[in-house]
Amino acid sequence: MDGEQLIAASAAMRFVVQEITRAAERPVHVLLSGEAGTGRQIIARAIHAHSKSNEGPFVIVDCARRAPADLEAQLFATSGNRSGVERRSLERVRRSAQLLESKGGTLFLQNVVDLPARIQMRLIRVLRDGEVVLMDDGTRVELEHRIITAADRSLDSAVQDGRMLADLHKRLCEFRVDVPALRDRREDIPDLATHLVRHLCERGNVPAKQLSHAAKSMLAALPWRGNGDELNRLLEVLVTRTTTHTIDLDDVLANVRLDGQATWFGVNGTLREARARFESEYIAAVVAHHSGRIPEAAKTLGIQRSNLYRKMRHLRVRPNPRRPGRDS
Repeated sequence: MDGEQLIAASAAMRFVVQEITRAAERPVHVLLSGEAGTGRQIIARAIHAHSKSNEGPFVIVDCARRAPADLEAQLFATSGNRSGVERRSLERVRRSAQLLESKGGTLFLQNVVDLPARIQMRLIRVLRDGEVVLMDDGTRVELEHRIITAADRSLDSAVQDGRMLADLHKRLCEFRVDVPALRDRREDIPDLATHLVRHLCERGNVPAKQLSHAAKSMLAALPWRGNGDELNRLLEVLVTRTTTHTIDLDDVLANVRLDGQATWFGVNGTLREARARFESEYIAAVVAHHSGRIPEAAKTLGIQRSNLYRKMRHLRVRPNPRRPGRDS
């Protein structure tokens, strides 16, 4: 996610930071398992930065964005070994292969579940042998590098149904880090949103803006099915559209639905209509965010506890306590 940094106010992310340190200290290949948009590349870079090989290159390959032939050419710069004898020997690559480019550093494979079977087999041989042969001159090259892979929750089922070879999974998953979804680390959202707004203002060369307390509370209550990428897109809209120094609750309400999808009303929608549409849902979301604790919800909303009870009765909002991050 553009501009993201590791924010670890939540227990879930503090644990991830501990795992980053543990992984960096060991010469192991690492699997980052989590939903898209959860900052897996940021975590991969952090592992690289804290490793002994941090002065080496950090090479990114997205396994989902290229045709199989292009992906194979990118990784190996060859079309592979063909004869039965060659398949039992070292993998043959050219000097331009990104497997060699990442030598002494980190190779980060995104969306590893999308790797074709042929490339999976070649990677197994590379990981098995720890070296390759240059087709250019026959030189044997040891590959002293770390491979970090990123995959979503479908990885385990991919191994079960054969889309991911079990041998490759075992070799890549010497150390596994489960990356929490944004909705499972709500305590991080206010600080993360503050950082992203600052970054977006600097990148867009617009006057510095800040989020009000109510706006940050609203952001923390949303489901964020698109995780940090979705949050970044919304904040980019808010930074662009808000004409005042402060991005307030009204600005957030005018650009989101409580199902977490960005929207805007256009010329036919007014702020009054936005408030009418969202008031009861917002109160319910804040109450849920505070696990049904009315005094804390009232403080976030900036109203007296008695007024909150009255509004809840009037709007028929039930104080249905639930743990933050348990929404589906």
